[in-house]
Amino acid sequence: MEYTEHFINSTVRPSNNNKMKFDENKGILSIIHEKAEENIPLLKDDEFRLVDRAAVPAVRSLYKYMDAMGRSGCCMFGQENNLQCKAGDRANSHSDTFDLTGDYPALQAFDVLAFTGVEFNIKRHNELYTTDIPGWKALNSIAYNEASASSFDFVTADIDAAASLARRAIELGGVFSLSAHMPNFVFSSVREGYAEGISPAIAKYNYKEYTPNRIEGNTVQELLAKGKGYDAFVRYLDIVAEFAKKVEKPFFFRPLHENTGSWFWWGKDHCTPGEFKELWHFIVKYLRDEKGIHNLLYAYSPGSENKNAEEYGERYPGDDYVDLVGVDMYDPDTEEGKGEEFFDRLREQLGILEAFSKAHGKLMAITETGLASKRPDPGCHATSIHMTGNLNNHWHADVLEEVSKSHASYFLLWANFSKRGTYYTPFAERINPDGTLYGHEMCDDFIRYYNDTRSVFASHQKDAVNSFS
Repeated sequence: MEYTEHFINSTVRPSNNNKMKFDENKGILSIIHEKAEENIPLLKDDEFRLVDRAAVPAVRSLYKYMDAMGRSGCCMFGQENNLQCKAGDRANSHSDTFDLTGDYPALQAFDVLAFTGVEFNIKRHNELYTTDIPGWKALNSIAYNEASASSFDFVTADIDAAASLARRAIELGGVFSLSAHMPNFVFSSVREGYAEGISPAIAKYNYKEYTPNRIEGNTVQELLAKGKGYDAFVRYLDIVAEFAKKVEKPFFFRPLHENTGSWFWWGKDHCTPGEFKELWHFIVKYLRDEKGIHNLLYAYSPGSENKNAEEYGERYPGDDYVDLVGVDMYDPDTEEGKGEEFFDRLREQLGILEAFSKAHGKLMAITETGLASKRPDPGCHATSIHMTGNLNNHWHADVLEEVSKSHASYFLLWANFSKRGTYYTPFAERINPDGTLYGHEMCDDFIRYYNDTRSVFASHQKDAVNSFS
């Protein structure tokens, strides 16, 4: 069947005037709603312990902010690649949520794929982000030596570009998080033309091939034994370290995610709990102690396979190596019903997280979620939200209803890759002359979700986040 568009005009206007005031001297996070004010006491310095005892002060401030947000009646909206990918017309802005609400996510997330040249690169940065468009002040162009491929200038330039975009996301009011779909290092190849001792060391391996789901090779065991793939692994971490240095501001690092499933090479069928923990410890120690990276909080996010807090703790790396505990879970039931089974599971997983985070003194969040249909729309290679005929158009508001009752500080949706691919929020096809939207059937419901005073986006917390970032 051919691809068919089904767009409608919106009728709802965005109107959320929440404001956050973060005052460490008074020890208060104030959330000011239109008709009320919520004051949440901040943790004292002796009431929590960071993975990195030498972390820059802003990391401690970010932890306090996220903890207070989790104890509030509000919840931050997050999305992966919100500034990099769009389903709607890019001429409108760089963000589908900005088109709908005039606002950006409160939690902005990238993957390391963004600076290994897979999801973002220097050319894309210079072509798209260095001019003014609605909601966007141009970033500076980044110079690099395109003519000489043997110089591998593009490797460091890609890191510069992603770091520039991450800093802008924070300036706009977003808390930043970095995930890592790590390639299977056993199969990493040396770049053609690379010269050891002459070319930049971080440019040795080609990480552009997407191989985290290549599960053969005993990869975890090889890395722990410093065997095959070890050098590629360490140089990959060097790239992460270089990115962190260039971002400078505090952010979350979320490696080895969904480890309780077996679709990635670090999953449960491919390593023992002890081996997984050892690999996690190595990553933390290498970045923190060997590379001197002190602007990170470390987030642990298995899948939703765990039945209770005891199971959740089976592969948990330990309190000395984790700052935030989360869970990745998607709603696959868009064909069978309105997600009742998913929301039962969501409440179950929130309860497990709540018990575990309190017992271990950690932040908590829904680190990935979204509607994820099993049936692609006609003419599309994959589908999360359907173009039309979705059975629950207010799904985002329903998630907010559940998560805002918990101590989770945010929930994060995956990326809006394209109009004919997967997208996890609705989008505007165009903006009408009167400012209303012509777009996806869920636009009005998403704007209603945005207008809920429990919903936190970037503009609501911009002053607070920039006070310590």
